[in-house]
Amino acid sequence: MNGSGLKTDVTQGLAPMFLMNCCCLLSVLVCLATLPQLGTLEEVKAQVGGYVRLPCYHNTSMGIIFMYIQKTTPEIFINGYHFEKGIAPHLKYINRTAVDHRTGWMDLWDVSVTDEGEYQCIFMEKTKESKTLTFQLTVTANYSEPVMTVIPKDRDDDGGCLITCSSSGGYPNRSLEWTLQPEVATTQWMVMNRSSVQDPITMLYNVSWTIHINSSQSLSVSCSVGGTVTQLQEICNNKRPPESDQPDMTVIVASLVPAILLIIGFIFIIRMHKCSPVANSPVTGDEPGSRELESLT
Repeated sequence: MNGSGLKTDVTQGLAPMFLMNCCCLLSVLVCLATLPQLGTLEEVKAQVGGYVRLPCYHNTSMGIIFMYIQKTTPEIFINGYHFEKGIAPHLKYINRTAVDHRTGWMDLWDVSVTDEGEYQCIFMEKTKESKTLTFQLTVTANYSEPVMTVIPKDRDDDGGCLITCSSSGGYPNRSLEWTLQPEVATTQWMVMNRSSVQDPITMLYNVSWTIHINSSQSLSVSCSVGGTVTQLQEICNNKRPPESDQPDMTVIVASLVPAILLIIGFIFIIRMHKCSPVANSPVTGDEPGSRELESLT
């Protein structure tokens, strides 16, 4: 009897707790059911200069009273629809947007970086119930194919060289990545300069990195940014061309010039001596030298 009474007491004590848990669960389910009214976050992606369709889902079979699309940061009305009156879009979005209340979409053309951000679509169906849908527009732009420039560095045959990789017109800001074949130790290369400049009008980025590689072996290098990769390029080729067995013509000419000039000088002196009057004048008997010769004979 005591054991049976104890089980009855425990069962009676658990019943209220079970009912309470059921009530809590029901409350949670009700809250979850009302979440679409508060808004759900959805990501929409677009390319700079392209076209994107922004969602504003609703029950098209019930009809709609109004539908407004606005940007939250900064808060600005874009375009919309009202069944009783016409809605003019914001000046910034004239000829760039079109609202279709029947399907629940807003089309946006000529997408720019400034269009990126959080948006809200606020609409009311004929049930007189206002709902809000929140979504995030993410804008990207493809970087141009990177350009790689290799500049040998004048050092004492240590194999050092500078490599610059640059790309432009991309968004968002991204870092450059390097591929070295064969791989070299991190102590053999370092970043000398990196720059990222954003155009104040287009908001697109131009990126450039310069690295120094200190390697005595030939390497193949490529760089990439935003998924765009350059072809492998051979750099730091420090093998000197084999020395030729043939003599250097410059040295030969330089050594022959003084000898040629010396020969020309001797020839000039001899010719001048032959052409002088003293050398060509005949010896006569009246001169003192002729008398001495006669006396000797």
